[in-house]
Amino acid sequence: IHGYAAVIIDIDCLFQPSGLMNPHTTQKEFSKPGPWYRLLVNDTELVTYADESDLELSESEAMISHPKLQEYLELDSGEYHRKGGCH
Repeated sequence: IHGYAAVIIDIDCLFQPSGLMNPHTTQKEFSKPGPWYRLLVNDTELVTYADESDLELSESEAMISHPKLQEYLELDSGEYHRKGGCH
């Protein structure tokens, strides 16, 4: 919705904004009740939160480029999976 691609790495149903702004959102958007998702934003070093209502599934098969991607996900048979999690 905000014009960037990202990958979800975590969900936080109790997220309380710190007041630090995501440059892609407005202060009003931080008043949404959630749930909130932690994202790695493509082609940046940004790790941010987004409200569920701001997310849109992409049909693109383009890979996400982020320096921390390997910390959270592992590539297996051409698909990414959460490290240490269920597939």
